[in-house]
Amino acid sequence: MFRFRIQQAVLSALLTVVFATSALAAERTMEVDVADDRKTSVSIYQPDTVQGVLLFSHGLGGNPDHFKPLLRSFEQDGWLVIAPLHVDSEQHPRHDEFDRRATFIARIADFKAAAELGNKLAPGLPQVAVGHSYGSLFAMMAGGAKTLAGDLTSTGVKAVLAFSTPGVIKGLTSAKKLGKVAIPLMIITGDADVVPGLIADPAEHRAAFDSGSADAAYLIVVAGGEHELSVVTEAPAYAALLADARLFLSAYGLGNKEAKAKLEACPQQPPLAMECR
Repeated sequence: MFRFRIQQAVLSALLTVVFATSALAAERTMEVDVADDRKTSVSIYQPDTVQGVLLFSHGLGGNPDHFKPLLRSFEQDGWLVIAPLHVDSEQHPRHDEFDRRATFIARIADFKAAAELGNKLAPGLPQVAVGHSYGSLFAMMAGGAKTLAGDLTSTGVKAVLAFSTPGVIKGLTSAKKLGKVAIPLMIITGDADVVPGLIADPAEHRAAFDSGSADAAYLIVVAGGEHELSVVTEAPAYAALLADARLFLSAYGLGNKEAKAKLEACPQQPPLAMECR
């Protein structure tokens, strides 16, 4: 029998990074079937001309609307953004029905459902996986990272963009398992990116990069960047990190050779420091 244990302190710490609801709503939402007895709400950002599909997973306890500026930017580049509301979100109507193990399994189902929806709305177009914090673990699973709860490699995404990864979670995954991401990977974090009770050392966010074997991997560390660096649009580094994120998605999601050449040069633009492999 599968045993899934995450220390209560770990999940409690992750839950401290609960995102407030944005006053701005997604472009549209729809209900999708994710299991025989469950539906969930999916936020959709759809450009006039779709070039690819971006599957987005929010952090533990969060919600997609909090990331609207970020997701809107991706939409502007031609990405059809599909962002499910996970059951661990305090906005989910069935939030109280799921324990810790069940919410993890539900997230896997959510991600697969999002990928299937992407195939229906934009058949034949490339898909990429993007996530923040706990959500980035599922994005990396879609790229090959392993956990004791299973994997998501069947989604067939082309690249993974991870903001503020949770790093190693005892009882769930390891640095070696995170390093199994086999497709292009970009991790964006900050040198002040800590989560009380969970991540005391910002260097923990780099686990998948340091132990990885993907042919193309990028690690961006933002000077002064904290755990919500992907949503603090007024921060001095936001425009720079967003530019690199969009460059990565263009290069490895859409096959833009010019964008790939720029990234392979491993550009340094303070307050961002980039490591490349």
